[in-house]
Amino acid sequence: LRSAPRTRAMSASFQVGQRVGVEDRVGTVRWIGTLPRGEVPEEWVGLEWDEVGSGKHNGIFQGTQYFECPEKTGSFVKPGKISKPTSLANALIERYQIDNEENIPLSVVDEAGKETQVEFVGAAQVRDHQKNLDHLRAASLIASSISTSGPLPKCPQLSSLLLDKNIFVDWAEISLILAHFPQLQMVSLSGNRLQKLTQPLAVDGSLVQAQMLQTLALNNTLISWAEVSLLAKSLPGLVELHVASNHLGDVDVDISPMPMLKTLNCDDNKITSWKVLDTAEKFPKLETLILSKNSLGDDEVSSFSVMAPTVQRLSLTDNKIQDWKTLGWLCNQACSHLVDLKIQRNPVASSPDGDAASNNQSQLVRQIVTALLPALQGLNGSEVSARERGNAERYFLSMGKQGHPAVAAVDPDATHKTRL
Repeated sequence: LRSAPRTRAMSASFQVGQRVGVEDRVGTVRWIGTLPRGEVPEEWVGLEWDEVGSGKHNGIFQGTQYFECPEKTGSFVKPGKISKPTSLANALIERYQIDNEENIPLSVVDEAGKETQVEFVGAAQVRDHQKNLDHLRAASLIASSISTSGPLPKCPQLSSLLLDKNIFVDWAEISLILAHFPQLQMVSLSGNRLQKLTQPLAVDGSLVQAQMLQTLALNNTLISWAEVSLLAKSLPGLVELHVASNHLGDVDVDISPMPMLKTLNCDDNKITSWKVLDTAEKFPKLETLILSKNSLGDDEVSSFSVMAPTVQRLSLTDNKIQDWKTLGWLCNQACSHLVDLKIQRNPVASSPDGDAASNNQSQLVRQIVTALLPALQGLNGSEVSARERGNAERYFLSMGKQGHPAVAAVDPDATHKTRL
């Protein structure tokens, strides 16, 4: 790796590992110095963006490796382009309370090209209402380079707070926010790369109890299952939890119960074990489980228990199910009570013989699943009508008489043949 001279101003402003925002993108400082551009070396900051495709390289400039990062996540950025970090307190005031009495002129142009000034009726009332944080119910401060809480103002009616793609790193700041706004019902922190949580949320030694919080989004924060378990102790009323795109992997801890949780989104997390279905036991009111874009396949399916009967909606889109026996296990044992299932884009529903064959295979999967799940009302995003169910059940029986291998695999003891 190539190092380069750093100016005093640059050294004071940035440090390697620092989280920064540039417009609507967030990344991490990986290098600081000068690049040989033109006759006079210029000051640059090497960034690794969170999202692949936001950059153009992997830290190389003119054949020299200045820092390392995955391909298409690296960029060199002028220091002046990087947003100055701010606090949630300042961001709230700047966005919702600054007294802006400037009247923006509005006009209309008629068919003759004549321009006439018009007045926005109620504009003054809208400005006055927005300036009063006592009336603020929802705040959206996405990609605002917020890193700390700051001296927070009173917002007694604030119930929804969107803080996606900011640069928070310390859970202590999140604890302060939740403690200051106990009335919050929805918080989104997706895209913030927070440091590892090692203990339940607390302020000055007192456990934070966000009793009113119902929805929490922590997508793309690199949170772990252990941290999810710690958060559960501070969020007794949580109804929806979104932890997609975190590289969670298979469940490796005994997760703390969440007695009110109804929706758990674990999309895109490199999960390979069906043991994840057992976690539903920790959530006695769980109704929706999203496991799309993982690596769930055909290994050791029979060694896991039946999923909690409260779960009515399950998404398994974009996994690695390719054996009819696995599909049979899901429909007959693990998830026989489902009312909604998404299972498209699995190998079992596709064919290597082209698009036409894949469409036929996908339709076959739909008919078999419909016949196997008598309570199913929705499949792959579309309604299962009474007519479709009747047709699917008759087709299932017909295939069984013909000795179709798929029917033999999903109904080995003829349970469904007898039922139908």
